[in-house]
Amino acid sequence: MRSRRILGIVLLVAGIAAILFATYIDNQVAEGRIQITEAQQKVDVGTSIFSLTPQTKQATAPITRSVQSRIDQGTLTANQYEILAHGFKIGGIIAAIAGILIIGSSYTRKNKR
Repeated sequence: MRSRRILGIVLLVAGIAAILFATYIDNQVAEGRIQITEAQQKVDVGTSIFSLTPQTKQATAPITRSVQSRIDQGTLTANQYEILAHGFKIGGIIAAIAGILIIGSSYTRKNKR
């Protein structure tokens, strides 16, 4: 019975830790998305300014392609971390619920005897 209760407590603590970690990841992703949006706006402004003549557009194209590539990569990375955080949330909720159920069942079984 005691080992079952310990298992329940471990699952509950691990579940809560996973949920907190997922929240931290979500906050970091949100900050990253703000930076990505700001960078995209700057690239859009720069592209519109330097696209006034074909010569300036051609001269700045390699630079804007490079920056746009980094922005796109940042967006993909943010999406991957968002998926990871979602998995941690679901896993944490399941672990916490399982821990609560195991703890609860260890007390109710003891009282029935």
